[in-house]
Amino acid sequence: MIIKENKALGEKYYHFIHSSGLPVYICPKNHETAFAAVAVKYGSCDNRLPTEKEIVTVPDGTAHFLEHKLFENPDGTDAFETYTKNGGDANAFTSFEKTEYIFSCTENFYINLETLLKMVFTPYFTKASVEKEQGIIGQEIKMYEDDPDWRALLGMLEGLYVNNPVRKDIAGTVESISRITPETLYDIHKVFYHPSNTVLCICGNVDVDEVIRVCDECMGEYAPLNVILPETEEPEEVNQKRITLSLKIGMPQFAMGIKEKTPFKEDDDLLRSAEHAVILQLLFGSSSEFYCDNYASGLISDRFNYGYYNSRDWSYISIEGAADDPEAVFEAVKNEIQKRKTEFFTVEEFNRAKKVIYATECLSFNSTSETANRLAAAALEGCDMLDYATVIGNLTYEGVKNRFTAGYDMEKSVLSVVYPEEE
Repeated sequence: MIIKENKALGEKYYHFIHSSGLPVYICPKNHETAFAAVAVKYGSCDNRLPTEKEIVTVPDGTAHFLEHKLFENPDGTDAFETYTKNGGDANAFTSFEKTEYIFSCTENFYINLETLLKMVFTPYFTKASVEKEQGIIGQEIKMYEDDPDWRALLGMLEGLYVNNPVRKDIAGTVESISRITPETLYDIHKVFYHPSNTVLCICGNVDVDEVIRVCDECMGEYAPLNVILPETEEPEEVNQKRITLSLKIGMPQFAMGIKEKTPFKEDDDLLRSAEHAVILQLLFGSSSEFYCDNYASGLISDRFNYGYYNSRDWSYISIEGAADDPEAVFEAVKNEIQKRKTEFFTVEEFNRAKKVIYATECLSFNSTSETANRLAAAALEGCDMLDYATVIGNLTYEGVKNRFTAGYDMEKSVLSVVYPEEE
């Protein structure tokens, strides 16, 4: 048992690796609601499966499909019903780099934890149930085809990346999921849902010994497993600079992206994320010159947002929103970045932005769900969430300036726009 503490934050967690190979993190909080998450290092980008003979490509959307199917129990019951009966509010989601199964409750925590572990690590698939789910998810895919936010983002990623599977829809296509079989799901689960490729993160008023007891009762013995897949070859250049389509919406929806260099393995993930957070706060935060001027003029709206996103083999900056003239917004962003390349922000502005990011980090610990989710995300990437505030506090003006100067290349930028259909 390892106890990690950040005294400046007043936060700590307990960490141990269960005999099954499952890493467990418990962050104690005297809150009414407890939250638990099992995060799996397997997302939509993981479209290759190592077998005894070769590495095979699996259908797009398999990770999301598997997430749906794990709620079906071998006895024919639905895990959602079990959670509800015991006061648990459960959900799951699939992203590009991970799949996460979560629940929160104010009572019967250990019963719900047992449901979570058995559900995730005891797969059950039949041909009939897979075929039924193909119809359900097919309808979900069609529904997202009418979502302007998602279509703008997906268009941006298709423009940024040539080969990387991050450019593909997380749910796949109606055609791709039609090729998923129970055997596919079992093979995927055996490899990627090995306990050592997952983490269990808990936040709330829970007893560590009771968590260990539940893990002992629910988790079996697993042989060691190490999954190593070849990296995707991706050029530095973008695939396509402009992507447009039309939907029945009232105002154009846009997503612009800047392709960053894929992080080196020896890079400090927390430092890189913290530096980008401060840079984006300086450039586009609600108190920045860019935001104030362009919001006052009506060029951008309060739906304007931004972020830095990266995983094992992709990295990009995203700026999204709704505007009457997305091309003008793109030009304004481009001009602001070019201006700051030669006239970077002052030390005073840097320190103010750093304080904003630090305060935001501190506030995140008020939520059991956010704490557990961020703990899980950091653990899957081999980072320590409690170190992030310290990293932010230690950021230097020159380091942030150098990060900005070395990246944010508008020659590697893409604009994706969803326009209203013409009457």
